[in-house]
Amino acid sequence: MVYIRALATAPWNRPAITNPPTYKGVGGNLINFAIARSEELGYQGRIGLHALPGALVFYRKLRVGLLDCGPDPEEPDNLNYFETLRTDR
Repeated sequence: MVYIRALATAPWNRPAITNPPTYKGVGGNLINFAIARSEELGYQGRIGLHALPGALVFYRKLRVGLLDCGPDPEEPDNLNYFETLRTDR
C-alpha cells in the first residue's frame, strides 16, 4: 500500500476560499496519481491516509472507493483513517 503522508492544494484552488477556484480537481488528481503509483509498485492501487477534519467530506465523496475506517486511536490527533478497499486484479 502507498501511504499518503500529506496532501494539500493551494488556497486559490479551494472553492471555499476562492470561488471559482483557479484550477479544479487538483486534490482528486493527486489521489489518482497515488493510486497509479501504487499500481506501478505492485500494490494493486491500494492507498491509505489520515484526513484532517476539514477534508473528511472531500475524501468521503471521492469516487475511488475510499473506506472511512473512523478515528484512529493510535494517531496522536485521533484523525480518521481512509483506505482503498482491497481488489483482486
